Amino acid sequence: MLGYIDYEINGGGAAALKYISAEGIPCFEMQQKGETLYLSCMAERRRQLEEFMEQHGIEYRRTGSRGIIFKIKKLLRPGLILGGLAAAAAVIFLSNVVFRFEILSDDPEIRSGIMAVLDENGVKGGSFIPSLDLTVLERELKQNVEGISWAGISCDGTTLIIDVIANVEKPEQLRTRMPSDLVAKCDAVIDKVEVYDGQLMTTVGSGVRKGDVLVSGKIVTEKITYENGKEIRDEKVRYARSLGKIYGTFTRRETFTQPFEIQRRQPTGEEKDLKYLSVCDIDIPLFFGGSKGRYSETSDVRNISLFGLETPLNIKNVHLEEFYYRTETLDKEQAKAEAEKQEERFRNNFLCGYEIKKVDKKEKITENGVEITAEYTLYGEISEEMEFFMPKTPVGADTDKDNEK
Repeated sequence: MLGYIDYEINGGGAAALKYISAEGIPCFEMQQKGETLYLSCMAERRRQLEEFMEQHGIEYRRTGSRGIIFKIKKLLRPGLILGGLAAAAAVIFLSNVVFRFEILSDDPEIRSGIMAVLDENGVKGGSFIPSLDLTVLERELKQNVEGISWAGISCDGTTLIIDVIANVEKPEQLRTRMPSDLVAKCDAVIDKVEVYDGQLMTTVGSGVRKGDVLVSGKIVTEKITYENGKEIRDEKVRYARSLGKIYGTFTRRETFTQPFEIQRRQPTGEEKDLKYLSVCDIDIPLFFGGSKGRYSETSDVRNISLFGLETPLNIKNVHLEEFYYRTETLDKEQAKAEAEKQEERFRNNFLCGYEIKKVDKKEKITENGVEITAEYTLYGEISEEMEFFMPKTPVGADTDKDNEK
């Protein structure tokens, strides 16, 4: 997280919040004051949020910026960049080279085995630390060094530290599992049941509400016997993980809206190519001035190698294509066609796991656009697993209950 940008959004706060939630854009310190929404957005996602607001005609302005990236940009001056690059590259490179190994084990066989495996994987004195895949090396050590059950690798400056745990006899362990119920994900009518473990609590043809227990992990069995003319009930309870699938029919309603006025991106034909020096994920511009306007961006990164070894320095090439938004007015048929496309995308993306038995659509034309409300009758799996804790059993008691009458 390199920084945040503070925004003041007027008149379109609800639409902006809905888009932020749908796209998962990290935003903080959100406040609504009248028709104005205040929020802070992560700098890396600012372009996506601003394009949405501009495309939908939402008024906004930046009220501030915070974070390390903005402080660094203020401090950097183009005239000072090139003078310090060579020294910075040398310091960074030498501080990321392996000069010594520290193995945290007193066993000479384990120590020699570790060094042999590292040598086979090309890890020696002088290796460039950022180019090492420590996870792969740890796996190689655990698989190929006899006498160890775990290996961890870390770096302390220019020292590669290898920590290992020798094999020990594992104590016998008991595997426990939480019991669970199968509950309804929505209101539905049961059509089919497949139960492999657990106690079925409903029947085919029954209606259920969201959250109802369909298959219980608490299984109660009762045995009735008679002794000397008396009825004796022997009730036993066991807990299990409910396994199975419950299928049913249910309905779902969604509304799709298409405004008459839309914003479309139109390229101007102007293109620019810019270069940056990337050091530790910080992009330093290798050009003077800036780029005003709206641009779509594509980029590629090329590493700067030194004596055949990778360095943390990269050249980032950025290609910009300028565009602007133009307002286009749709007629009723065009707006309806766009709303139908929204419905089709929703059906293909979110209802593909269900059988669609029936679709009822209602069209509504408003002053601002077209609304299509679709009610789907669906068939599919309606159960989901929900774990629960077993009740505590008093000392000396068990789950069997004997009741005599």
